[in-house]
Order: sequence, then structure tokens, then C-alpha cells
Amino acid sequence: MDKTKREVSRFEWDERTAPRLIRNEELICRDCRYRSEKSGICGKYPQGKPGSVFGSQRWCGEYSPESE
Repeated sequence: MDKTKREVSRFEWDERTAPRLIRNEELICRDCRYRSEKSGICGKYPQGKPGSVFGSQRWCGEYSPESE
């Protein structure tokens, strides 16, 4: 196996497609009053945020900035 690809079970990825952690600072959540330290959950979505928050939309129907 070459050094740029990794294989785990039936999944493969390279340096461009490897999963990475997305931080709140990269999301609409960066200044939301409901955010938590973990970017995958918040006060409105304790079981996990919807895909629209992480997808290309970066949109959330529950977003409420702290400044309001």
C-alpha cells in the first residue's frame, strides 16, 4: 500500500478526503447562544446537529446570536 492512502476495513481515503474535525468557529455556531464546546451538539440539538449546519449551506433554523 502506498504512503498517501490508508485503508480501514472497506473504506479508503487520502490526504484530500480524510475526515477532519470541524470546529464551531467554522460554522454559523461560532457566536450562537446555544453552542457547546463540542461542535456536533448544542443546547437545541443535544442528540446531534442537522446536516445543514455542517453541509455547504452552513445554516441552522435555531441560530440565535449571543448579541441579541
